[in-house]
Amino acid sequence: MKFNPKEKLYELLSLNDSSRHIALSFAIGVFISVSPFLGFHTIAALLIAWIFRLNKAAIMVGTYTNNPWTFAPVYGFGLWIGLKLYGIKETMPDISWGNTKIMDIFNYLKPYFMPFIIGSLLLGFVAAAISYFAVDYAVQRFRKRRGVETTP
Repeated sequence: MKFNPKEKLYELLSLNDSSRHIALSFAIGVFISVSPFLGFHTIAALLIAWIFRLNKAAIMVGTYTNNPWTFAPVYGFGLWIGLKLYGIKETMPDISWGNTKIMDIFNYLKPYFMPFIIGSLLLGFVAAAISYFAVDYAVQRFRKRRGVETTP
């Protein structure tokens, strides 16, 4: 089965829900996709959609905007933001790989943990806010072009 982004966009714009509800669901999905809790994105999205009665299709589309092809740049940018906020100038730890044990790696990366978490969450908030307004506008415009009456 081939993934067709144009088809997914059409499905998102065609959902039978208010534009604000679709946009909110999608934006929360985007926030989840950028969150640093890798491996829990799908579970978190479905749980949040169920608890807050969000549009499950929209939240899942938003959740999968960050995928295996985009993880590295998105999380790298989140780490960079966190490092800037923490005032850390050194972006790469000096690791001597020859005699490194697994616990040594954790010790090398420990100073980058909180900057990564904070930077990723901040990036997620910004991406979610932008995507909320973009999707709300896109759904309203799509419906207006199609002659579909919008619900408040």
